[in-house]
Amino acid sequence: EYISRLGRTAVVAAHGTADPIIPASHSPRLREAYRGTGGFELRMIEGYGHDITFPFFEWFGERLARLEETAGPIRRREQP
Repeated sequence: EYISRLGRTAVVAAHGTADPIIPASHSPRLREAYRGTGGFELRMIEGYGHDITFPFFEWFGERLARLEETAGPIRRREQP
């Protein structure tokens, strides 16, 4: 429900296809539910489980740089 209300917020996500905690089918459903205008980019990482740190961060950094080139500086939320 939350994702359908994101508006202009861009979403960049990655999910391991062998994730034993959250089924890989969850992420494509989130992409389908997204109704915003900011864009939703999803990468399914073949063979990885719940810990996809290395391939994800390399890919994610590239996507953030591309977003900042087109949309300007990205406002980051503070983590609690």
